[in-house]
Amino acid sequence: MKGVALHSFAALLVTCGAFLTKSWWEGSSTEFTVAVVAILIAGVPHGSLDHEVEGRTRKKFQLLRFLVMYIIVAFIYLGVWMIWPGIAFIIFLLITAWHFGETDFHSFQLKNHNPGLLFLYGISITLWLLVQEKETLLHWTNIITQGNSLATVTVEKITSISPNWWYITLAIILVLNNEGSKKSYIASFFFLLFVFLLSYTTLLIGFVIYFTGWHSLHALQHIRMSAFKTEHFKVLVKKALFPTVGALVFLGAIVWLGNKEWMQIGFLPAIFILLSILTLPHMLVMHRMYEAKKVEVE
Repeated sequence: MKGVALHSFAALLVTCGAFLTKSWWEGSSTEFTVAVVAILIAGVPHGSLDHEVEGRTRKKFQLLRFLVMYIIVAFIYLGVWMIWPGIAFIIFLLITAWHFGETDFHSFQLKNHNPGLLFLYGISITLWLLVQEKETLLHWTNIITQGNSLATVTVEKITSISPNWWYITLAIILVLNNEGSKKSYIASFFFLLFVFLLSYTTLLIGFVIYFTGWHSLHALQHIRMSAFKTEHFKVLVKKALFPTVGALVFLGAIVWLGNKEWMQIGFLPAIFILLSILTLPHMLVMHRMYEAKKVEVE
């Protein structure tokens, strides 16, 4: 738990830096460049070890079968984005909430892993990150979903609730479900400060800091402790390098082959959609890992 406390404090310092320099980068090309680079450096690699995770946590594993099923799930979700973007957007919110909740519950070693409580925590942290800037969220949602009415109504509904309620909810779950040690309370304290300060950055940078600087690094640590216990963190980085390149080539191929209007919506929204189609199979792999093995934290 000491490592979680140090990571929480480090994330808090990074967010402080982002807040203090906000007037310099907000709305500039720097903001978008940093977001894209962070996603490519940390966001994509944390899911590029899925085949290793599956192979080391399941007794019966066939790499070819795994890859085929992984790609099929991704393409099905891509199809949903192309045909029913509003439904795809809602699915993204739900799987993101579950994935964030499951990862944080294991990071803080929370006592009660009730699925309902886990999902409530996940939806609280997800919406806290997203609903700080209603107009910005509506703007990006309309671009990503091509003005889909279902997505617009969904955003209007969730932004009608004060963001403070989402923060209070996740704080209550984190504190009351805490495992009880002094280190765990310190980790929770720094984490809650870090998450609160994210609301003083921007929607994009706040989400990216949490996703890449917190979630992705913790997921990698969980993968190491669960599937690579005897190997150093550097080994994971090396093992993730080739699959990461492969994932980027896969996404690039979709862009190259895509002649649909949705692919022309802009670079950042397109990156969001393409990464989201890998989120669903990745979340399923991580869920099976968490179900199969107890994940320890340092």
